[in-house]
Amino acid sequence: MFKMSRKAFLMLFMGLSLFSCESRYDYPLVLMGEVTDIDETGAEFHAFIKDISKEGITEYGFVWDYLNNLPDINSSRMNLATPAINGTLNTKITGDLTEDKLYYVRAFASNSEYITYSNVVSFVSKGSLPPYIDSFSPDFGSGGTVVTIAGGNFSSIITRDHVIFGNSHATTNSADMNSLTVTIDPNVTTSGFVDVRVGVDNNSSLSEKQFRLAGVAIIDFMPITVHRGDTLYIKAEDLNDDMNSNIVRISGIIATVCGKSGDTCILWDK
Repeated sequence: MFKMSRKAFLMLFMGLSLFSCESRYDYPLVLMGEVTDIDETGAEFHAFIKDISKEGITEYGFVWDYLNNLPDINSSRMNLATPAINGTLNTKITGDLTEDKLYYVRAFASNSEYITYSNVVSFVSKGSLPPYIDSFSPDFGSGGTVVTIAGGNFSSIITRDHVIFGNSHATTNSADMNSLTVTIDPNVTTSGFVDVRVGVDNNSSLSEKQFRLAGVAIIDFMPITVHRGDTLYIKAEDLNDDMNSNIVRISGIIATVCGKSGDTCILWDK
């Protein structure tokens, strides 16, 4: 019968331990640091990746939530695009934070096989900046048109992003902090150049550029102030040749269309 010496047993045990430690690094190891610079513009998150894993990290960033004390990638999320320097992750979150809410945040990292999360850190938010729109494409459409909006401070949770074209709500299809894909309400009832508003909770803002909804578009009108019985000249596009089918309302009051000059001007009497 083979008898193993105590020394040989210890060496074998150490070898198994080393093998075990090495094999467990098939996934990234992430440590969450403090949340700093908490003010009305957001908060700064810090983390450290202890091991980048054998497979290499394909995605990493932070997740946070005020309803779930164990946030995951289905929570509010910021993916970091720049490589981690010396394993350190730092970023200022400037959107999707509601004032006076207790948030739970942790870092995450993933490779081709695993998603790992750090420890959880909590903080009370003082708010964040409103979302903003840089551009949208296309800039012309109708009900049912899918529009991609580029900007910032959006929420990665689609139910928290609210987009309105004129007075018609859009459905958010996909979202991250810097991009939204939405579908304009198929039953839209307005046309022409309309403002685009984007909001996250109670924070909202208008785009500088207007979106063109298919249909009649008002280009200009004069005078800017009218009283009942006055005549108003409206310059518009895509008017119907049949003047009776052009309906003009001001503050909900239907005006009488008196005539048409050329293709883009109509005359009506309030």
